[in-house]
Amino acid sequence: RRVSRDLPLLRETLKTVLSDKFTERLWEICEETQTARSSRPSVGVLRSDYMLHCRGAECGMKQVEVNTVCVGLAPISQRIERAHKHISAVFKKTPAPPLNEAGDRLAEVLALARVEYMRTVPEAKAPVVLFVQEDTDPSFYDHYYILAKLQSDLHVPSAIRSLDGLDRDMRVEGGRVFVGEFEVSVCYYRQGYKPENYSQRGWRVRALLEGSKALQIPDVALQLCGTKSMQQRLTEPGVLDMFLWDTSEEDRKRLRGLFADQFSIPLSPDGDRMAAEAVQHPDLWVLKPQREGGGNNYFGQEMVRKLRSLEGKEERGAYVLMERLAPPSTPNYLISPRTNTDRLELSATVQEVGVFGFYIASGDDVSYDVSRGYLVRSKSAHMEDGGVTAGR
Repeated sequence: RRVSRDLPLLRETLKTVLSDKFTERLWEICEETQTARSSRPSVGVLRSDYMLHCRGAECGMKQVEVNTVCVGLAPISQRIERAHKHISAVFKKTPAPPLNEAGDRLAEVLALARVEYMRTVPEAKAPVVLFVQEDTDPSFYDHYYILAKLQSDLHVPSAIRSLDGLDRDMRVEGGRVFVGEFEVSVCYYRQGYKPENYSQRGWRVRALLEGSKALQIPDVALQLCGTKSMQQRLTEPGVLDMFLWDTSEEDRKRLRGLFADQFSIPLSPDGDRMAAEAVQHPDLWVLKPQREGGGNNYFGQEMVRKLRSLEGKEERGAYVLMERLAPPSTPNYLISPRTNTDRLELSATVQEVGVFGFYIASGDDVSYDVSRGYLVRSKSAHMEDGGVTAGR
């Protein structure tokens, strides 16, 4: 939250990344809509992902990434916790899992954000929470839990549109957004974290929404905080301390211990040195572009080929090298719709833990700050880049 308000730091951090046209356009919208953004509350729906990392005898949790838009599976993770709790009660062989309220808290923060909008725009009449998502969204049933929770339990009306659909249906009057006859209080983005989400019409809609009075989840500044370059910048000495002045040095040290080694690789002597290091030791590094979600990273010889293709090009500055994590493997059974359940085989798996966080803030006044949910995912230890939605 604090990082998203420091535009000079964002500008300095992203200057070598703007060869990436997607990030460049987001930054342009960020600068164009600074005034509108500063006059409305900020809302965050975040998930920070971690893996256990072992080198020799030493093991510790390391952060993989922070998601600001691609924050899926909160409702499903909550339902799975209930299923695991039932299994634990029936068979009495494993302890019950910790309470998981990720889905309920997500619905709650959307409802409270709507209240904030009605406080700042008192003339609004029954405004809706708008889910901005693709027309054919494989995660629809994950979102449907939130829609049902809003309408049935919290009595909050909602609507669903894609970015292109909004170009047809949306109008902005005096900074207020209307879709058909309904006023929009909150834009909750489940679309917009990758270039293919945007046509020219989609970019036009995103700029109009960011410049409006409707609360954005996330706003474009917070989305840019999810870039790999911004996450890498926070690992540099002294940068994290700029935003955690109200915490103890011991707590800041513990947080810094969660960061894996990360390096920018612009066209410079230091960038050349790090790129050469990764080419020489490809098993120790991962090459990451400025993207959220799975399936974007480069590993092993594919990373080597990509780095060699970027030699001497400004485009290399749009990537970050991160230490490759080495999680311990656990034997487990992996089941998918393609699995032959008559012949289950024990597999080596690795786990990733996501922690959900939600906040609402107006300037320095934080009215809601909750972290009561988690997501545990397993994949084959032999798979480099997995994903639940991708089915692997």
